[in-house]
Amino acid sequence: MTAAFIEPRRRSAARKRDEVARFIETIDRLRDLNVIARTLVEGLTQGRHATPQRGGSTEFFDYRMYVAGDDVRRLDWKLFGRTDRLYVRRHRQFADLTVQIILDCSASMGFAGAIGRLSKHRYASMLAAALAMITIRQGDRAALALAGETLVGALPAGGTLEHLHRLIHVIESKAPRGATGLVECIGAAQHLIARRRLVVLLSDFLVEPADLRRSLYPLLHRGCEVMAVQILTPEEVDLRGLGGGRFVDDETGLSVRSHAPTIARDYARLMREHIATLRRDFTNRGMALQGALTTDSPIDTLRLALRAGGWRG
Repeated sequence: MTAAFIEPRRRSAARKRDEVARFIETIDRLRDLNVIARTLVEGLTQGRHATPQRGGSTEFFDYRMYVAGDDVRRLDWKLFGRTDRLYVRRHRQFADLTVQIILDCSASMGFAGAIGRLSKHRYASMLAAALAMITIRQGDRAALALAGETLVGALPAGGTLEHLHRLIHVIESKAPRGATGLVECIGAAQHLIARRRLVVLLSDFLVEPADLRRSLYPLLHRGCEVMAVQILTPEEVDLRGLGGGRFVDDETGLSVRSHAPTIARDYARLMREHIATLRRDFTNRGMALQGALTTDSPIDTLRLALRAGGWRG
């Protein structure tokens, strides 16, 4: 590929980054999380979701081979005539859905990186409010749990506009603070989940993958689906843009002085391994993990999260 083709692509990518940055800056200035959520939702093409359950609704899904005990009324006799084999028609079952949002409110989520950027918590709050709005608008129910060092806020499932406003108010009322208690909070939140639901986790997931994995087992055994969005700043992924200085842990206050370029390579390797382990753990157990940077378009992140979580559209 010649330089003549590479340069326009670079300019196009830079232009898109600038457009996304301006959009994020614009919606952040709105301040009102309800208005921000509405702005994000209007940027999506919405459609009704389907649960992974299969049942007898009106929308055809696919075929499978007949096994003894299947309802013979679901046999496709025309297909039998063509193939001389018995197939059962499967249909996608539409059902009411409860979406349980678990939002990480620990101090690490308050990190924004460069001056003027959204913090991870602000970005996650926008996503949480928009997901709740989408859920309730399409006739389903949304619940909320805020995970600090302990559960610092919770709202049971509801499906009214009044409930949506309360949910957004609870999100806005809690600033990120304290040590990460995500693993323990997931365990505590399970007592709020009376039946199967879609559980959406919004966090930086800077926790031990093995501990996180074990905390999710009871949800999976209960039949819940789990979808997570890992939100990081560009600086947390790549230290090469930073100079030397003192690195401070937001949660413990511990600090270390170092020259970033000297540790950037090892840090990048460890971060890649951490993310790869999380992704492998989620994938191996049928859970979805979507990565996002605070400089990514929230609309694009939402669209990917909705697909991963089972919404159609």
